[in-house]
Amino acid sequence: GGGLAAYSADITMTDTAVTGNSASFAGGAFYVNYSSITLTDVTTSGNAATSIVYYGTGHGGGISSRHSTLTIDGGAISDNTAVGRGGGVNSYYDTVTISGSTISGNAADNSGGLRTGGSDVTIDNTSIANNTATYNGGGLSVSGGTLELTANTISGNTAGALGGGLYLGAPANIVNTTVSGNSAHSGAGFYVSGPATLTNVTMTGSTASYQSGGIHLGYVTVAFERSLISGNAAPTADEINNYNNASTLIADAANVFGHDGQTAADAFV
Repeated sequence: GGGLAAYSADITMTDTAVTGNSASFAGGAFYVNYSSITLTDVTTSGNAATSIVYYGTGHGGGISSRHSTLTIDGGAISDNTAVGRGGGVNSYYDTVTISGSTISGNAADNSGGLRTGGSDVTIDNTSIANNTATYNGGGLSVSGGTLELTANTISGNTAGALGGGLYLGAPANIVNTTVSGNSAHSGAGFYVSGPATLTNVTMTGSTASYQSGGIHLGYVTVAFERSLISGNAAPTADEINNYNNASTLIADAANVFGHDGQTAADAFV
């Protein structure tokens, strides 16, 4: 915790800028364990988790949280870096609520913007933009726990491997969300290996260098409701790649897949 470290504490912070801190262990700005932390209109910017001392360190350039309740209302998490996971935020076994915030310009080896493992995560009315991961999860990466995304924008994020916008390995409900201009090796919009429902999701303009410009599905059940997946690009499977035809896809006629000049078979591989 370069700026603040807490164990078994109750923390509330409002209208504050936390900038330019660093930690070699975890949590460039904040490190919290078995605590409750509420950040309201707080800017967490330009912080860094700088070294991997042993497994589990070097994570959370902005915030590293474990076994805690993390609430972020407004403000911004921007331009933080981690040599491990979670350039902006790294969370393990937490309850995470983010509302009306911006997560942008963060960078990490894995999970540029936000990384959670075993946490129950709710994010609404938030912009997740222009984050970068060397490997998976440019915008955010969720493994275990649950994910609820409502009325968010996920744009301009980059992953060197999988999941430019989102790398998903947990049950998810994604509603009224716009996904655009993300890039990755595969699954430029989303890489999905956890059961998910996408309702009123618009995904356009994402590009994969190998396959799955829109969504890559791996051995999951995914339901689409009134969603548009169109105008994405990849050498294989511009829009949706049902890898090895091993996933179960549920989609009614209210969805639109593909773009002009492309057959349904081309769009929905």
